Amino acid sequence: MFSLLIINRNLRNLQQISCRLLSSLSKNYICDSSVIEAYHTNPQLKSIIDRQEHQFYYHADSKIKQELPSVFKQISSGSHSPKKPYYLTNSTSENTIDHTTSNKISIDEFIKITPWNDRGKGKFPGLIGMEILSMSHDYVSCQLKIREELLAPNGYLHAGVVVTLADTACGYGCMYSKPSKAKSFTTIELKSNFIGTAKAQAVLTCEARLIHQGKTTQVWDAQMYTIDFILAHVPRLR
Repeated sequence: MFSLLIINRNLRNLQQISCRLLSSLSKNYICDSSVIEAYHTNPQLKSIIDRQEHQFYYHADSKIKQELPSVFKQISSGSHSPKKPYYLTNSTSENTIDHTTSNKISIDEFIKITPWNDRGKGKFPGLIGMEILSMSHDYVSCQLKIREELLAPNGYLHAGVVVTLADTACGYGCMYSKPSKAKSFTTIELKSNFIGTAKAQAVLTCEARLIHQGKTTQVWDAQMYTIDFILAHVPRLR
């Protein structure tokens, strides 16, 4: 009975952590008219939006030509926009969203990174709250919000979290950039240089870049930083 109580308690703790993770990864997307139109014509986009893992908004004065699905919430004229919004748009459309606006993502990029974020669900990357922001042949950008559970006993970010973020970012990049005949990969060397640290509530960003691509090996370089300073540098050989 004592063991059962411990197991049930641990399960409740894991469920609470999972709920916090889902909440932290959920985003507010402000959409232009091209997104509404693409929702009706692009099955991939529709399936992602219909999962309702994120909140999708549109301005009342948007030039909407299609019937508005219930998954899109209206922002009426004069009302406040949702907190920390991302702007989802068709990269080729001419809309009112300023092209200099930060946190803007195209429909194509949104569709591309979603399966990679899905890979981490229920696995270690999902457990620490890692989120892919951008991905291309030789570049991966990701981030996580530092929570209390990720701290070392001294109250600062555990070094293992930094290495995990770098290792996973480089690994995803290697998978995305591997030769067509390659089936998988494994790490053969990893070195980390720690320059600073961070505390809870800070957002840790990782940028991984492909430095060298050979026939059987790739060399990736990752840099971790917060808005205040660089935390670590991780050169890696695969």
